[in-house]
Amino acid sequence: MGAGWLLAAPGTLALPHLHPHVIALTHVWLLGALATICFGAVYQLLPVLANTAFTGRLAAWVHLGVHLVGTTIMVVAFRTGELGIVAAGGTLVATGVGLFALNVARTLRAANRLDPILIAFGCSAAWLVVTVIAGVLLAANLRFGWWPMNVLGLLRAHAHLGVVGFFVTLLQGAMFRLVPMFTLATVDTTHRIGWALALSQTGLLVLATSLAWAAAAGTFAGATLLLVSFALSGRELQRIYATRRKRVIEPGLRGFFAGLSLLMVAGLAGAALACGVGDLQAALGYGVLAILGGLLASVQGMLCKIVPFLVWMRVYGPRVGRQVTPQAGTLGRANLERLWVWLHVSGALLLAVGAGVAHVGVLALGATLFAAGQIALLVSLGTTARHVWRPVTAPVAPAAAQPVKTFV
Repeated sequence: MGAGWLLAAPGTLALPHLHPHVIALTHVWLLGALATICFGAVYQLLPVLANTAFTGRLAAWVHLGVHLVGTTIMVVAFRTGELGIVAAGGTLVATGVGLFALNVARTLRAANRLDPILIAFGCSAAWLVVTVIAGVLLAANLRFGWWPMNVLGLLRAHAHLGVVGFFVTLLQGAMFRLVPMFTLATVDTTHRIGWALALSQTGLLVLATSLAWAAAAGTFAGATLLLVSFALSGRELQRIYATRRKRVIEPGLRGFFAGLSLLMVAGLAGAALACGVGDLQAALGYGVLAILGGLLASVQGMLCKIVPFLVWMRVYGPRVGRQVTPQAGTLGRANLERLWVWLHVSGALLLAVGAGVAHVGVLALGATLFAAGQIALLVSLGTTARHVWRPVTAPVAPAAAQPVKTFV
């Protein structure tokens, strides 16, 4: 839906920050696409990482329902400028987030031992609660004018609480379990991961507060702390990646690493904006690069690994020993995933440049490449999901004890 919107109306990203269509499109991507994917991933992965059982299935279904309804209401209301209705939709989204945060807290409480990676999941859920509360209050204040504060500053603080607080913090923790899992690498210690996480949480607190009150020095200090944190996380990931025993890297992981690179570039652009370099339009380009370039590529790249893993565990896990099972990496379409990586990165870069200079032609080209990439990825994921309904059924030959193919 978001890619179709960009394809049909690429000039949306040439509009000012506070235009209702820009805010609506932002929530299509952040709440509609990225948050929904991350919620599902956390419900599946966190109990495994915490070595505990998943007990919140009913709450997860309720969360899915109120989240989809609330997000739809918010997007429509933002597009039409009905801020009172935005607050109503935001309340539904906040209800779902509350259920999500309770599930995360319950899972972490049941864990035998907390490490920085699990703590990152808890921090991301806490920041998300703060984000939705701030968003509902911001929408209500725009409607009723309760307190006289700079709207643009509050909006920027709200955006960074969500993007950095939830999504980036989640990535900063989860990647140190997922990348070693999918590359057969070794994590020897989590101390450096903990220091990087502590810096990012401190930096975000300083950054969001400074943005809300338009404190330039504090904004630069918060951005600097975040950049140092990202650099430490990147160095530690590089150290872990060097120990991998799986040498062939699939397109999904390449997309994930491309997304992390774009996030780092976006962080440098944000620091430049904090120093006063660039105008409001350039800030919109920074947001496009961070969300559609960095975050989306990282999340969807890991999705290319997680979805086949989950499908294999559900469909072929119980069949091990009774038939030859395909490898998880063969369930999708690697050629389409490779095409997605190139189209996504090139399209996102063009969209960021086009948004930064308000050039509709560049935006149209970027939207075309970006949408083509999303279609390629959707077809590949659909091919993987098809195994749930049409699994490969090849029984093990009785005359020979064939080795079982694993999902790695």
